Amino acid sequence: MVYLPSPQSIPWFLYHTAGCADEQELLHSNRMTRQQRRLLFWISTFIFFIGVTPLLLYSFGYRFSFEKFTLLRAGGISIRPVPVTGAQIFIDGKLMHETSFLSRRLFLQGLTPRPYHIQVYKEGFYPWEKVLRVYPERVTEVHAFLAEEIISPPTTLLEGTYKSFSFFDNNEAYIQLADNKNKKIYYSIGNAELVQEIPGGQQLILPVLPNDLSTKLSARGAKGSSYDPQGERILWWKGNQVWIMWLASDAALPLYTEEREALVYTADTQIRDAQFYPRQEAVFITSGDSIVIAELDGRSKRNEYNFYAGTEPQLLISPQNDVFFILDKGILMTRPIL
Repeated sequence: MVYLPSPQSIPWFLYHTAGCADEQELLHSNRMTRQQRRLLFWISTFIFFIGVTPLLLYSFGYRFSFEKFTLLRAGGISIRPVPVTGAQIFIDGKLMHETSFLSRRLFLQGLTPRPYHIQVYKEGFYPWEKVLRVYPERVTEVHAFLAEEIISPPTTLLEGTYKSFSFFDNNEAYIQLADNKNKKIYYSIGNAELVQEIPGGQQLILPVLPNDLSTKLSARGAKGSSYDPQGERILWWKGNQVWIMWLASDAALPLYTEEREALVYTADTQIRDAQFYPRQEAVFITSGDSIVIAELDGRSKRNEYNFYAGTEPQLLISPQNDVFFILDKGILMTRPIL
């Protein structure tokens, strides 16, 4: 019978010495060389910079542009619908915001510079859309003008054989109507009644075009014009085209254009009239049997809307009374300005 001593019976110093020898041999076999440690250091450093660099660039406002395949500083976009409340704003097909009294616009920053497809919807209004480009370190601004979908006809004020009409005075208190024989009669807007004579008051005085502006329009062969001295701009038309000319300095040009003169609208028939939409960046254009609205912002496209269809209608705009007047087939009608 062979007696094997238990570990407890082995002197502690002999057992410890044997264990240390095995551990030292194991540590020695797992010890990295200097070359291995250096390689591990550089791999760790590389992984760190690969992970941190995009975060640093993003935090400093850089975005990668797949369009130009390079890094660009981020930009932003500001969209304000008109009317301002109850409108849904989509960007590239995704609903981003719905406006309210407390939040009347959408502002996004940190966007990659590229074109974005913007759509704005509001119940009871025509949809609005445009492709707008975001530029590095700039905010692209736009006022999305929404035109009301016309469902109900205008309100009839008078029925007769009137062929033309105009305001009698600068206060827009009376409308002068003329028949085929050029017999004139007057309609009181405030009293909603016809009068044979005007009880005093100043007659209509149209703004006078500066001489240099008249010369420019004559050189272009303009057949008619609508002058807005406060806005320092003028509409003019020839044939089936309507143009706009901005008269202010380059620094005062609208944000949506860098051109001082631009084609606004091309119709299928001769243009009879064009007028600025009160307090909006849009115009009314009368041609053939229709009146249309065209926005002035020509970036990517100009949104156009049908306003009225009849038989060679005429339009009169009264900003002071917040109404439109329409004359069609001898009938005087009205519609409120939104």
